[in-house]
Amino acid sequence: MRGGLALLLSVVLGSAGCSTGKVAEKRAFFEAGHEVKLRQPPPTNAELKRDLDLFLENDLLFTFDKAKAREAKEVSALRIVFVGGMALGVVGATAGSLKGNSGARAALMGTGVAAMAGSAIRYFTATKDLGECQEFLSRRGAGLRAWGTQKLDGSDARVSAGTWREYADLVGETQLHDTCLVVR
Repeated sequence: MRGGLALLLSVVLGSAGCSTGKVAEKRAFFEAGHEVKLRQPPPTNAELKRDLDLFLENDLLFTFDKAKAREAKEVSALRIVFVGGMALGVVGATAGSLKGNSGARAALMGTGVAAMAGSAIRYFTATKDLGECQEFLSRRGAGLRAWGTQKLDGSDARVSAGTWREYADLVGETQLHDTCLVVR
């Protein structure tokens, strides 16, 4: 049960205390959590199975949902910027009241094109990382489920130190994945 409590504490602190922090701070937080987990004695099969289930249902799913929501929010905002930039460009090119002022027309068109280009570049970089995070979490979730089925029998016998370290390393790698740290 102590593993579940440690996981719950890390999820609460990770989502509340570090959610506005920089990626380096989040990385340090999860690395410290990994070290604390490694210092604990191996739990029983049943305790580790519960801990794994909690990790999959809470931390992994929560991060996946956050990445998906952030991707949708960014795509929506980038669409607005792109359309606004296009509108500025069209206004600059076609505004009859600016026919005699080529500097104003050029500024409007340049601003519009810059907004369109910037939003397009941001779309392809930011959404790519968030998509990679979601794909990684889907693959890792399936892998962790298979690992739990193969390694854990649900008994009250303690797991080996090697199995405990393997689990802690898998969870640590999942929490420290580069494309997902920005949404944690």
